[in-house]
Amino acid sequence: MSLSMNLINISYLCTTFSSSVSDWEKKGGVGYLLDGSMSSHRYSAHTLEEEGSFVQVDLPYISYVDSVEVVLRDIYLDKVVPLNLSVLHQESWIFVDQFSKTKKISIGATISAIRISRERRGCIVLSSVNIYTDRLSFNSLINNISENNQKGLVCVYAPFYGLGGRLSVIATALGLIGSQNSIKEAVVDELTSKVIDYPKKINQSKFGNHYKILKSGFAEHLVNHIFGHNTYQSEKNISHYDTSDYLPKQAQKAILVTRDNMRYYQNKGEQSEEVSRRLYSRIIPSYSVMERLSRLEDKFELSNKYQKALAVHVRHGNGERYYSSVRNLWGVKPPSGQKIYSAIKRCIDDNGDIEYILLSSDCVRVAEFIQSSFPEKSIIFLSEFVQDVGLGCNHNNYLFDKTLLHYRRDVAVDLNDEIAFSEILALSKCIALCGGESYFFEAVKAFGVCDLNKIYFLDNKDRYVRVDKEFQEISKVDVILNIFNELDVKTDGVFIAIYGEKYHLSYFDDMLFVGTKEEIINNINIIKNKLIELRLY
Repeated sequence: MSLSMNLINISYLCTTFSSSVSDWEKKGGVGYLLDGSMSSHRYSAHTLEEEGSFVQVDLPYISYVDSVEVVLRDIYLDKVVPLNLSVLHQESWIFVDQFSKTKKISIGATISAIRISRERRGCIVLSSVNIYTDRLSFNSLINNISENNQKGLVCVYAPFYGLGGRLSVIATALGLIGSQNSIKEAVVDELTSKVIDYPKKINQSKFGNHYKILKSGFAEHLVNHIFGHNTYQSEKNISHYDTSDYLPKQAQKAILVTRDNMRYYQNKGEQSEEVSRRLYSRIIPSYSVMERLSRLEDKFELSNKYQKALAVHVRHGNGERYYSSVRNLWGVKPPSGQKIYSAIKRCIDDNGDIEYILLSSDCVRVAEFIQSSFPEKSIIFLSEFVQDVGLGCNHNNYLFDKTLLHYRRDVAVDLNDEIAFSEILALSKCIALCGGESYFFEAVKAFGVCDLNKIYFLDNKDRYVRVDKEFQEISKVDVILNIFNELDVKTDGVFIAIYGEKYHLSYFDDMLFVGTKEEIINNINIIKNKLIELRLY
C-alpha cells in the first residue's frame, strides 16, 4: 500500500495452493506466499521438478485487480524465469504476460484467480505474490467478506491506548487474518474508526454476540480491564497478557490481540521492522488523515524536503505522572538533552546530505533544544498542537502538578488522533528516522520507506524507573514545594527524602541536591539548571 492510497495489496485475504510441494517446503519454509513480504532471500512456495508446475492464488470473491507482482528468490532467478501469468475470468483461463525481468504485470480486469506456471519441466520457487487493487474495489471486496463471513471476527478494542498502541494492535490483528490461509474480518471500535478506513468500524447490531463470546474466554478481572471504563494509566498492563494459547485456534469466533503479539508473524531471518512494515501496510488511514497530511506537506513544503530530511520523534513525557505499585515504577522520565543530542548527531554524521530535521514531540522545549543544538539545520516542528511545558501529553491528564490542568488546551481525542496519524505519515517519508521507545515511533518505522539501516534509536528505555521508598513527590512537602513555586521551578519528576534537617532532592532516580532549606534557596539556580539538563525545562 502506498501512502497515496492509490493501490492496496489484497494478497493476505486470498488463499493459495500449488501443483506440488517439494521436500524443501515440507521441512518448513521460511515464509508464507501471501504475507506481503518483499524479501528475495527466502522461499514460501517450492514445487517439485515436474512438467507444468504452477502456483495458484484464489481471490475471496470476484474482484477488480490492477496488477500482480512476484518476488523471486535471488539465487534461483535464472533457473525459474520466465514464468507465465494467467487469470481466471468468467470461468476461462486467459494468458496475460510473462514474468522475466519484469516483476510486476498489469491486469486491469475483474477476475477470481491467478495462476503462475512454467511452460517446460522444472520447479517454481517464489518468495511472495502481491495482488493490487484500487481503493473502491477494495471497499467492495471487504463488504463482500463482511456480508458472507463465516469464519469469525478479530475485534480491535483498545480505548486505553494512545494512537500508536492502537495501530500496533490493528496491525497484529491483520497479521492474524492473513497467517493461516483463513479469512476473518477485522473491525475496530468507533473512536479508532474515525482515523482508519480499514479495518472498518464494528457493527454492534451484527457483532454484539462476539463481545460476549470473547468475554466468556477470559478471567473476570481481565474482561473488566478490557471492556470497562479504563484510562491510559493502569497498573494492569494488558499489552503483556500472553494470548499465545488463543492464536492457533482459527475456529474461535473472536480472539484477543494485544500490542506485543506481532512476534508471532515473524518469519525466519526476518527483522522485526520488516514484520511491522508488512502488517502496518494493511492499515488504511482515513481521508481526513490524508487531507491533514496534505495540508501539513503544503504548509512546510515537505514534498521537496523529504529526501534531505531526518525524521525525529521524541517521546518526552512533559510532566506526565505514572506510578505502578505492582511493579514499583515511576515515570514518565524523559530522555536527557545529551541523549537527544547524541542520537541526532549520530544520524547526521552518518548521512551527510541531511538539511532538514522534521520533528514530532509532546514537549515544545524539545524543538527549542534541537534548534539550538543544530543551528546549521532547518528544524521543522510538526507538533503545533502539543501542550505547553509541564502540561503533559494531549491524551493524558495524569500530571505531577495537577494545578496545571487549568491551563491545558482541550483537544478532542479524535482530532488528536488525526493530528498524530498525519505526523506519523509525514515522518515516515523521510530518508532517515530517529526515535525512542514508543508505539508512535513504531508506527513511523512501520510506515517508513527508508532503508532499514537508516533507522536510528534514541535511548529512552529508562522511561519507568524505581525511586527509593524513602523518597516521595515534592508536592507532599509544602516547605520545599513553596520554594520551587515562588522561584518558578517546575516540580515535574522531583522527589524528596528528609533526614533530620537535610533534604535529599532527586529527579526520579538521579540525585539533584542535598542540603538544608537555606542551602536549597541559595543553590536554587544550580538545581534549576540541572533539571533543565535532564528534562529541558
